[in-house]
Amino acid sequence: MTRTALPHLEESLRRGLDLLQEKLLEMATRAEQAHWDALDALKRMDRQAAYLVIFRDQHIDRLETELDRLCIEFLVRQQPAGRHLRFVFSVVKITKELERVGDYAESVARQVLNLAVAPAPELVARLEQLAGISLPMFKQAVQAFLESDPSLARSLIHEEIRADRVRRDFDCEVTALCRIQKVPTDAYAPLLTVARRLERVSDQARNICEETLYASVGEYVKHQDSGVFNVLFVDDDTATRAALAERIAGKLQIPGFTFHGVGVQTAPLDVAVATFMRDKGLDVQGYRGQTMSSLDATVDPHVVVVLSSGVKDVVDQQFRRSLIIEWRIPPVAGQVPACEEACRIIEGHVRDLVAAIQGSRKETISDV
Repeated sequence: MTRTALPHLEESLRRGLDLLQEKLLEMATRAEQAHWDALDALKRMDRQAAYLVIFRDQHIDRLETELDRLCIEFLVRQQPAGRHLRFVFSVVKITKELERVGDYAESVARQVLNLAVAPAPELVARLEQLAGISLPMFKQAVQAFLESDPSLARSLIHEEIRADRVRRDFDCEVTALCRIQKVPTDAYAPLLTVARRLERVSDQARNICEETLYASVGEYVKHQDSGVFNVLFVDDDTATRAALAERIAGKLQIPGFTFHGVGVQTAPLDVAVATFMRDKGLDVQGYRGQTMSSLDATVDPHVVVVLSSGVKDVVDQQFRRSLIIEWRIPPVAGQVPACEEACRIIEGHVRDLVAAIQGSRKETISDV
């Protein structure tokens, strides 16, 4: 190959990369703007504006198809290696994330068509707060990728936890307003869907940040094991079984595991159950009776254990990235025999769960 050919190949490579970046930025910009437009349509209950968001999603879909084609052509023509190859592979993955973000905006717009009246101002404010976290995170995540900025990507990843917290608060607020009939029953599902879609934007932004770390420095961070396995027990409003499970599991003092118990709503711990727990040596000092919305943002459970069948739907919505399992624990109403039976079942389940997780980790290590 002649020396004069090298600059030509480098220029061709540069043009190809620039075109991929240009189209990716266009697609991301359209997806972000679609969300702001959909949220504005919701605030004003403007169905015409909502229809425009739905129709314009076709542009985002076409850009996805175009980017897929450009990536294939780039791979065939340039035969990249190293960092450039990682970049193209990441573009292919990120394109899917952008298409999903566009779909979420379309879904928000469709909820406007399902609502009969405008949401209460306080609910709109909460949704704007959620959008104010997710959408800037999404925009900066794309920026981090296009500028190959791993530091920015790392700083953004944990913003997803803030979005999760606001969405949980919103869900609880809507549920409470529905109970006192300040939110129409037929508005319940559309409002929760809007919040869920806005929060999901932060999930896609996190994925983009992870791809940025892979593309820029070859760091693969997905599914990394922090060394601590978090288990969350979720009960109904009383959280009695969750309190028992948290304290029983904690008393076992299993290295590498943390256990938390929460209820869907706030309720004081049953006095008789608290007395039973103290008699069994289960420390109730400082038990806070947390709810899912008040759960520490740093608690990102690997496994969520449902202790009441009535809360399964709520758990499915709140913890989509966690493994969700259900234990059949009989109701506990302060009676000693019932508490004893619940303790026996819970301890057996905890020991079996921990043994299975530890065995799974050993298998993973042996496969490496």
